[in-house]
Amino acid sequence: MITIWHERCLNTHSQEIKCNICRQQCPTQAISPTLVPDASRCMDCGLCLSTCPAEAIGGDYSRLVFE
Repeated sequence: MITIWHERCLNTHSQEIKCNICRQQCPTQAISPTLVPDASRCMDCGLCLSTCPAEAIGGDYSRLVFE
């Protein structure tokens, strides 16, 4: 399951910048418009993690997927 650190997220820091790359990359739409992950939809693929330019997403599985 992913974790989104809102203090790092580009959407949190600026009203002018709306990134949403994580939401666009998620094949199961497991991230809500308010950037809350849905555990029942997340399949731990890591696409959101790998595309986040602010490194605001993590998860316990990330080391296994990307090493």
